[in-house]
Amino acid sequence: MPRWLLIAIDIGLTSAVIIALARSIRNLLPGALEAAARTDLWVIAGSLCLVASGYLVRLFTWAKMASTLGLDAPTAATGRSYFLSYLGRYVPGNVGLLLVRLRAYREVKPGTVALATFLEYAAAMSAAFLLSGAGLAGWGLNADSTLRAMSVPCLGIAVLFMLPKPAMRFISFVFNMFGRVLYLPSLPSMKSMAVFTAGYTVAGLLHGAALFLMLSSMGPLSVNSFPFITGAYYLAGIVGAIAVFSPGGLGVREAILVALLPAVSGEQDALASTLLIRAVTLVTEMALCVVFLAIAGRSSQKDEADAQ
Repeated sequence: MPRWLLIAIDIGLTSAVIIALARSIRNLLPGALEAAARTDLWVIAGSLCLVASGYLVRLFTWAKMASTLGLDAPTAATGRSYFLSYLGRYVPGNVGLLLVRLRAYREVKPGTVALATFLEYAAAMSAAFLLSGAGLAGWGLNADSTLRAMSVPCLGIAVLFMLPKPAMRFISFVFNMFGRVLYLPSLPSMKSMAVFTAGYTVAGLLHGAALFLMLSSMGPLSVNSFPFITGAYYLAGIVGAIAVFSPGGLGVREAILVALLPAVSGEQDALASTLLIRAVTLVTEMALCVVFLAIAGRSSQKDEADAQ
């Protein structure tokens, strides 16, 4: 299938999701926009700090993970490539993320960069399923029995994502069935993957705290609902990641959140906080990208001056 047709299909599917979401929430939108406009600046600032802290924890975790595979780079260069690749998710098909990293680590074999990205994805998904499962289990919340039931497979999948070696052996077995030989690379141990997953879990708790802060500022909200809100946020993120046609899960993540958050809040507040958290995360990603671009640029200029 031609590349242009694949991109057109991605754009078409994303547009369809956004249109369907807009039609379903059009009656709630005026109240949601009013609730968002009433949100105090300190709440927005606090959410920005929490989201930025979460992204910096993710960066630190990625740097540690990448170094185990020989992808070493200065902190400024690592941050620049990491946050540029984050913005690359918004390219239809999510191909931008890998392309940016391949360019950043040009001296490393492309397969190694792809493997590091796969392992990061596995650790991030493990953390997302862990947070989703814990939240849906209804810790401190009188959750619906269906949501509680969904927590079991989420927690099981979280463990599976921490087992890259069995996954790669299975893939190798499939290749062998078709007469192809797949050379298995050296992979981190389960203990290392658990450490990487812990890093992404901490980042997830910070992002969940940002959404909780927004939602609690719009109306009465029990602290016991924090696990559910964080779990709902990451369940929406999982669905958005699976929907590869949607750049950055745009529209898909929002649809899931708007459906889940009314379990603990009003529908208009749920929609308002959903729109705000998307805006805050996007602004934070762009700001961190600009900051690391500037730092990396200054470091390059200093290195050139020292060489002269």
